[in-house]
Amino acid sequence: MCSENEKRSEILMKLFEVAWLNFDRRRTYEWKISLAIWTAIAAFIALYLKGEIPKIPNDAHSSLYYAAWLVVVVQGVYLVFVKLANGVDQAKAIFLEDLLNDISGASTDTRIAKIAEARRKIVWAKGYWSTLCEVAITIILLFCAQHIIS
Repeated sequence: MCSENEKRSEILMKLFEVAWLNFDRRRTYEWKISLAIWTAIAAFIALYLKGEIPKIPNDAHSSLYYAAWLVVVVQGVYLVFVKLANGVDQAKAIFLEDLLNDISGASTDTRIAKIAEARRKIVWAKGYWSTLCEVAITIILLFCAQHIIS
């Protein structure tokens, strides 16, 4: 028969794995959405430069400009919510890992404590850099497209 700590550890480990898996899956979709946006903008630029898209009339430029900024805002809001959800899953995973370390007695090992503290700093230090970089790439591509069609 399993002890109560073993059952608790097993449940905590499954919860930890689910939290980390959610975080990991969400990260891949974050980049897939950004890559899809970048591909669409780059394809537009390429087709326009090849002459396969007819010249855009001057009165339509402002509409395209607002549509481009709408893309940036929607992408930015989406990425912020993804980042917040990732933060929740990371916090859950770290909390559950700490509980597992406490149950196993590993938390009393100073080496494991140092590794866990270093990992926490790395996880939280990343902040919104990737989100800002993704939105910046979109803005740069949109400025290039705007410049080309002007």
